[in-house]
Amino acid sequence: MLTKLTQRAINQQRIVDNSARAFRASAVTNKKPSIGDAVTILQSKVSSINQVVSHFILAVVLIGFLLSFRMT
Repeated sequence: MLTKLTQRAINQQRIVDNSARAFRASAVTNKKPSIGDAVTILQSKVSSINQVVSHFILAVVLIGFLLSFRMT
């Protein structure tokens, strides 16, 4: 299961890296950047932010649980 999740994360990162590279290259070649590349990059950034926020919320809940357990 962990291997599957790791592989999925690696594949997603490759897609984002390729999209970011294509997006930057379009400025060098004076072409309009692909909207698909921009969307892929934006989705990746939003996903990363969501992941950080969910980890933060989980940590806060866990700390609250531990503190309430310790108080009793």
